[in-house]
Amino acid sequence: MAKSQAVYNLFLRNWQNRVATEVELDLAIAKGFLDEADKLAIMATPQIPLAQ
Repeated sequence: MAKSQAVYNLFLRNWQNRVATEVELDLAIAKGFLDEADKLAIMATPQIPLAQ
């Protein structure tokens, strides 16, 4: 479970907007901000397609 809902929402929004990467999610886990279940839930969320 994320330390707070705000932290989870921040990483989720950044993932959707292609700002956060898998490496950054792993770093957040290492620092204790997220756990593995949070990472998997975030990565299961579709990202916004890049504009062409």
